[in-house]
Amino acid sequence: GGGGGRRPCGGYLRDPRSCDWFGPDGEDNGLVNVIEDSLEYHSVFVGHYTLGDVAFRGLISVYNLHSMYWKVSKTMADQRTPHVDSSLFLGDETGEWRMAGSVVRFLGPAGPFTFYLRCVCAHAHLY
Repeated sequence: GGGGGRRPCGGYLRDPRSCDWFGPDGEDNGLVNVIEDSLEYHSVFVGHYTLGDVAFRGLISVYNLHSMYWKVSKTMADQRTPHVDSSLFLGDETGEWRMAGSVVRFLGPAGPFTFYLRCVCAHAHLY
């Protein structure tokens, strides 16, 4: 498990079975990756439908119609990395640059797993 067979060899996988969800021993076969310091500004949707073992650290989401849209996920393979860490979700309903109808809105996944947020701030100036 642990993604060991995924290290590329000449641009190819060493073992295609390393892409399976679980290793032969039943252990989670995921490999955690972190997207750092992303700025998402004035978009309709920020996020994705299905994403496992990918985390956001330092994400800033400003004036978006949906601050985060994350439909399906899973507990991180290492069972300790937050899905979203040290991130800001910002809006202003009266702001000159806001998108019509935008509010600070985090639409996160649900299911039988741990979805971990750490040091996340959502702020909107509402009137």
